[in-house]
Formats: sequence, structure tokens, C-alpha cells
Amino acid sequence: GSYYDEYKGSSCIDIDYKERASIITGGAIGANIANHGLYDGISIVCSNGNCQHHTTIIAGSIIGGGTGIILLFIVTLLCCHHSKGRPLQTNLKFVNSTNHKIYKHELHDVTIFTSGIWSSRHYQSGMWHNFYYFMLSFDPKLFKVAGSGLDNIGIFTIDGTYSIETGRMGLIKTYQLGMKKRTEDFKYQMTIQLTWNSETHQFEGKWYVQTNKYRGTDKFQLKFTKQQSSPNNKENSMC
Repeated sequence: GSYYDEYKGSSCIDIDYKERASIITGGAIGANIANHGLYDGISIVCSNGNCQHHTTIIAGSIIGGGTGIILLFIVTLLCCHHSKGRPLQTNLKFVNSTNHKIYKHELHDVTIFTSGIWSSRHYQSGMWHNFYYFMLSFDPKLFKVAGSGLDNIGIFTIDGTYSIETGRMGLIKTYQLGMKKRTEDFKYQMTIQLTWNSETHQFEGKWYVQTNKYRGTDKFQLKFTKQQSSPNNKENSMC
């Protein structure tokens, strides 16, 4: 009957009301989860189909991206295989392209293109192959070079072009058909692209071979050995 008892009683009533409300609310939520499922309640925002659409896009992107990477890898391998044994530039473009390694005082130096006996060697299978000697003749008017010789593969001819402005040569080495010594390593033709090296006083570059059964490329060196003797010198030596 006191004021304190009335206050205490009202507090109890208030607390009891909150507890009942909490129980009722919790029960409603529990019942909703029981009837519809936990994920159904969480994925209400996906009920319009957008989630499924987005999932499809993500899955398609992953599959498409993976397929694209595989296709790109295959195309790269095919391109590398197709280009192996073949220079990036034709001999004509290579010869006329600028070479910054040539010193200015060596430009237009015709003495590095002297007709006579030359020797060459190539690098293959992890080793240098021996020097072989052959004739080369340079045409200063047409800037053409021609020659012939014999090596461990067989008889060959050489045709090409050169430039005194860039100090470069582009050669095609062709072996005669029907030679028993010829191997698949250098069957038919070999493309050779060389640049003058003023420090070693020789032409250096790469050889390229591309056939149905072999594709390869590696280092090549060409060096002047002896000047071609003129007919007058031969007559004088005979006298």
C-alpha cells in the first residue's frame, strides 16, 4: 500500500511486458525461419532473379577468361614455331636499316667489302663448327654479292646484297640438290644476316634455316681472308 510498493509493482509489470514482447518477437522470427528456411530469409533481395543472373555472368567470365588464356597460349606457341628459323626482317630491309654500332668514320668504308677468299663458321648444337673457305665477289655498282664454295654439307652458292652505309650484309646460301652429304640441318637454303664488328674486324650475325623437318637459328661469323688475285698478277707470277 505504500508509494514504494506501487513503484516496485509498476516496474515488475513493465519488465514482464518487455520480456513477453521479446519472446513473442523471437518466436515469430523463429517460425519464419522454420517455415521458409534460413537462406530464403537472407536472400530476400535476390528474389527477383538478379543474383542468379549475376552468378551466371561471373561463372561465364571465369570460364571465358580461362579459355581465352589457353587459346592465347596456343596461338603464341604456333606463332613461335612458325617464326623459328625465319628472320624478323627480309635481307633487303635488314641491310638498309640503321646500325648504331658502326662508328661514323667507318661508314662508307668500301674496304670491308673486298672480293676474295672469305671464311665462315656457324654455331649450332652448343658448339662452333670449323671455318670453311670460299670465294665472294662484291659488285660496287649494284651492291650485290655472289660466291660459291664447299663445306662439310656439300657444294653451295651464295647470293645477297650489302650496304656500305650500314655495314651490313644479307646472304642466301643455297646447297645444290642431290648432294648425298646434305643433311636436314641445312637443307635447301640458309638465310644469313650479318653486321660489321669493328672490334673483331669481321661480320657477325645469325643464320636461319626453316624446312619441313627442321627450324633453327644461331650465331654466324664471316671473315675476310685473302684478296682475290687479278689475272695480271697470275701472268707476272708465271714469268
